[in-house]
Amino acid sequence: MRTILLIFSYWKEEHFPLFSYDHLLNLTVDKPIGLLIQLYVKLAMDSIVASNAFFSSHGNGVGVHGSCVVENNATEYEIGNKNKAGFH
Repeated sequence: MRTILLIFSYWKEEHFPLFSYDHLLNLTVDKPIGLLIQLYVKLAMDSIVASNAFFSSHGNGVGVHGSCVVENNATEYEIGNKNKAGFH
């Protein structure tokens, strides 16, 4: 299964620009469709930030921090007799 992890940085305005970020916000998308072109991912993340999708009453700012694609593969191995090993 393929998952894309979108990482946003989150900072408090009283700390900006002294610190690059205070916290990270992660948004995961399971089974993304189509090609994951880096430019398209960046444009999508910029659109999320521009739409003010993240809201806080503390006046915090959010910016694009990074992204990564995670691919998980599971392979089951047949080892011996499952019933004798205590598997049901």
